[in-house]
Amino acid sequence: MTAGRTKKSSSTTAAASTPPVLDDQMLLRALRQRPDFLERYPELLVDLSLPHAPSAGAVSLVERQVVVLKEKVRGLEQKIAGMVNHAQENRVIEARLMAWLRDLLMKPTLQARADDMVAALRKAFELPAVGLAVWSARASGNWRQPAGEELSKIADELVRPICLPASAHQARAALGLVSENCEGGSTAILPLRSGMSPKSLGLLVIASPDPGRFSSEHGTDFLERIAELASAALQPLANLEIEGKSP
Repeated sequence: MTAGRTKKSSSTTAAASTPPVLDDQMLLRALRQRPDFLERYPELLVDLSLPHAPSAGAVSLVERQVVVLKEKVRGLEQKIAGMVNHAQENRVIEARLMAWLRDLLMKPTLQARADDMVAALRKAFELPAVGLAVWSARASGNWRQPAGEELSKIADELVRPICLPASAHQARAALGLVSENCEGGSTAILPLRSGMSPKSLGLLVIASPDPGRFSSEHGTDFLERIAELASAALQPLANLEIEGKSP
């Protein structure tokens, strides 16, 4: 009896002393719980290696980490470079906007301001085609359009500039303001108004034969700035129209 009990006790002791088998998930959890494990046991780095995909060779874990970090740094550098370029482009746009507005405000008359707006805008931003309409019954410029017609209704309905293909209904109506052939291209329609007034005072259209130049996927921040500045420059014309005076 004693011998039997002794044999059973030895088997139990042997089973208890056998270390548990670690699977991949258990090892992964253990390493995550001990992020400084390799720092405390640096000798393991000598034996660890990861396959290097391009050459099918082997590199140490540290070398692979360096490669990964370099790739992340390159990605961050590209993002930073893109942000810097975007900021530089914005500065150029701001400078052109200010120069365009300054030249308009220096015109001797409101009539001259409206007459030169299209040519100045095309020159400042190298735009393919630009057209202007101002609702006026007294001015004599080729930009004069009567209120209440289709163009003014389109502008009244717009809260902000829109980009759309030249084949769209609004675009076809607005393209009558430009002499260039932009069929099959794209357009941007900019309503002009005084502040938050529900009634527009005019409309700007920018067109291009390139169908991708202006599309609904593009932002309208730049176009909104142009519309705001053009509205401010032409607001005195609208005031004269209300007062029944000629520019």
